[in-house]
Amino acid sequence: MNRLRQIVSIAIAVAMPALAIAQGTTGTITGTAREEGTGRPISNARVTIVGTGIAVPTRDDGTYTIRGAPAGAQEVRVLALGHVTQKLPVTVPAGGTAALDFTLAATAIELEQVVTTATGEQRKNEVGNDIPRLNAPQTVETKPVTNITDLLNARTPGVEVLAGTMSGTGQRIRIRGVNSLSLSNDPIVIIDGIRMESATGSSSIGIGGSNPSRLSDIDPNQIESVEVVKGPSASTLYGTDAANGVIVITTKRGRVGAARWDTYLQHGRISDHNTYPTAYTLFGHSPTGALRTTALGNCSLPNVSLGTCILDSVAALNIFAEKDLTPLHPAYQEEYGAGVSGGSETLRYFLQGNYAGEQGVYRVPDFEITRLLAKNGSIPGEQLRPNALTRATFRGNMNLQLSPLADVAVSTAFISSSQRLPQTENNTTGLTSSAYGGPGYRTNGFISGTTLFREGYRAFTPGDMFQETVGQDINRFIGSLSPNWRPLTWLTTRGNFGIDFINRVDSDLCRQGQCSDFGSSRLGFKVNNRTNFFLYTFDASGTAQFHLN
Repeated sequence: MNRLRQIVSIAIAVAMPALAIAQGTTGTITGTAREEGTGRPISNARVTIVGTGIAVPTRDDGTYTIRGAPAGAQEVRVLALGHVTQKLPVTVPAGGTAALDFTLAATAIELEQVVTTATGEQRKNEVGNDIPRLNAPQTVETKPVTNITDLLNARTPGVEVLAGTMSGTGQRIRIRGVNSLSLSNDPIVIIDGIRMESATGSSSIGIGGSNPSRLSDIDPNQIESVEVVKGPSASTLYGTDAANGVIVITTKRGRVGAARWDTYLQHGRISDHNTYPTAYTLFGHSPTGALRTTALGNCSLPNVSLGTCILDSVAALNIFAEKDLTPLHPAYQEEYGAGVSGGSETLRYFLQGNYAGEQGVYRVPDFEITRLLAKNGSIPGEQLRPNALTRATFRGNMNLQLSPLADVAVSTAFISSSQRLPQTENNTTGLTSSAYGGPGYRTNGFISGTTLFREGYRAFTPGDMFQETVGQDINRFIGSLSPNWRPLTWLTTRGNFGIDFINRVDSDLCRQGQCSDFGSSRLGFKVNNRTNFFLYTFDASGTAQFHLN
């Protein structure tokens, strides 16, 4: 206890002289930002003292207060979306208050955007490279966005997004194409100043191709903006790991004013409207009369053209177009959320909780439902619908003004998700190889252990494939602390410290007597892989600004 008191005493002794100096060389600026013509107060405008890192937002009534402003002649600039930027001079008395009001003209052009880089926030026209900025709230409100893939896809120049093929599977993001044939081409992701785990293929159990991505854990409803840093500038700002580009995510923050409550719900239907190929088999005979078929490998179009097979008939079957055979059926997507934000000049907060559920389009075909019900009496939900994702997210962000010289931003997020993925792309027991590789007719052999036809599926039917349950459970915490300190009018220091912790459990279950009859699978097996990931960020920097004239 005595040790703690000594530390506190030393900290106060060090801080008091700096604060006393600041009080003697700084003052306060107050005022109001209004729209020209209408007199309407402009909320959430950005008020900045030119040449410093000091900036505050306007309140709901358009008023603002800047404490710790350098004494003497200063210039103050106001940026507001939909309005022309305005810059006015003001003289700040030491230890006193100066009043400065703004009247901004409305405009249809968005001017002087602010972007976030590794060195802090800067006006877009002060950055030496182009950094596209995506307004996430506007996109989420007007478009069917349920994940990061939907948010980025076809909305940012130079960014290619290859979406996953099933609910919960990850996307591949390429910035300015492919940079390497042997190394990773994935960009790094920064969220609220710290680096987050965003690997594609985040699973220890494969299903033949598609895998989850940790970037999909982030709820787009909680994002304020997404910026993409491209080219050599990415490595300059973020290091050599950023050679493939950087995606900078900024989550929502509270605004000065009374508490604002937001609720939303979304419910939709998912259907597959793709056209899939038809399978064919040629039936014919040799010049001597022996039967020839495609399955035997000696009645194909080249054989017909050579005369070694005389065509008798053609069988054709499109499994995906037959109502009783197709494994594709309409599914649903739902999302619910509620949040509150607000605060004062000293403390601003943003709290939001969200639940999302999505069911994939894969389902046991009708002809298989009859067989499985007769055999087992019921079909477990995870086998009837082998592809699904549920995710719950809670985010709490806070901005605290410690003094006119110091402030700190705290960001926290907890994510819990559970998903199922079917064996679709496995070359042997996967759905695609059996559905696409069928002979083109229904009577092509029996389902293992039965006298029922495979109905056009090559080796295994979905009723057996979907009995293998591949799942993944995620519990994740992302937390960051971003302090800013302005000990001198020309010096700004900042830091970003945080952790991204992931607890991942991968599982694969096949009950005895079930699953595709391949190898020893029907003896039953259970795989359960548990992994913890830790990603730490420690970043501190300073910026000094001097006027040479």
